[in-house]
Amino acid sequence: MLVDSLLKLSSKAVAKGLEIDFYKNYDVSLEPPLSDNVFKELTKITQNCSLVIAKKTGLKLNLSSFDHTSFACTEEDLQNLYLHDIRSLVIHLSLKVKRVIKEEEEMSFKCRFVSDKECQMICRSFPNLTCLEVSCFNMKSLNEIHRLTNLQTLILYCNSFNPWDGSEVLFKLPNLRILEVPVSHNFFKNLSLCHGTFPSLRFIECKRSDINEAQLRQLIAQHPSLEAISVLKTPCERIDFSDLPITVFNMTTFESTMNTLCYKLDERSLDWDRVNELLGRLEELFGNKDVRGFEEDDFLKTMMKVTQKILRLSPRGIQMEKCLVAYFKRFFPDQSMTEILQNLDPKDPLLIERRWAAQTVLRFFPEE
Repeated sequence: MLVDSLLKLSSKAVAKGLEIDFYKNYDVSLEPPLSDNVFKELTKITQNCSLVIAKKTGLKLNLSSFDHTSFACTEEDLQNLYLHDIRSLVIHLSLKVKRVIKEEEEMSFKCRFVSDKECQMICRSFPNLTCLEVSCFNMKSLNEIHRLTNLQTLILYCNSFNPWDGSEVLFKLPNLRILEVPVSHNFFKNLSLCHGTFPSLRFIECKRSDINEAQLRQLIAQHPSLEAISVLKTPCERIDFSDLPITVFNMTTFESTMNTLCYKLDERSLDWDRVNELLGRLEELFGNKDVRGFEEDDFLKTMMKVTQKILRLSPRGIQMEKCLVAYFKRFFPDQSMTEILQNLDPKDPLLIERRWAAQTVLRFFPEE
């Protein structure tokens, strides 16, 4: 795409300027994605990380990623992060960060660490963290997490929790709004045995965990602030929770499957296999007698959104068209696509959406 090409060319030009110290008399801040691309391009042409992030360059970077493993990194480099306009940062660092990074009150860092010592260190060193991601750890890694009183998002990825492992320490996070525990084992079982709640919790991500129906219902009963929970690829994926007062993202009813599809379409990194699976589930549900929760307007507009994503990001789209075929068979029985187009009411408020859907099907499944 032209925009991507211009971004890459601009990034290379700015990186070259940094290499020759062109910006030493400037006072300029770069925002993502340009700042990230400049950083990436510069690390390709120099091993002097100080040249990238030192304040003397006159060019401040609001980086969203800083991975020290791809280039030589000194303690001075880490300290210079403090001098930039960084508001959110995914950072992979060694333990020496403890000694050198200064934190301003208004700064927040998004950090990902894997060792116990690193996790404990970051909890002590950055009490204003708003987002923390930890992979492959045990609960003793988080015995300092109570210091993170501003933490809003906690991601515990790919972990197996032992019984009575101290999960109650998480209840000491008064501002936690998002809790993600994907690919985990025993977390929700242990949490159900603890006394306490998350007073500000809004959303839980449970995909590929072992959460069961009883644990889910207990969670919701204990957390009136909870608004939604995602249980894809869990034992709860095909259980009907329509009696609950929150949104449950799964693939049970038409309504829950549509909600889940919209949720997945809004994700930054689109999982097309999951989207196609959800479309296949909608196709299946059109064959049921009960399609509670079906809203034709919302359905057709969501299919249009899927098409826009396909045209922009992926060549795959057959499953979406099969889903539209199932829709027409259900609500326009014994009619061909051509007949449906001919018989559409010009005054119908859904004329544009229905006509688009029929034309889309004909493009993939032309009639003789």
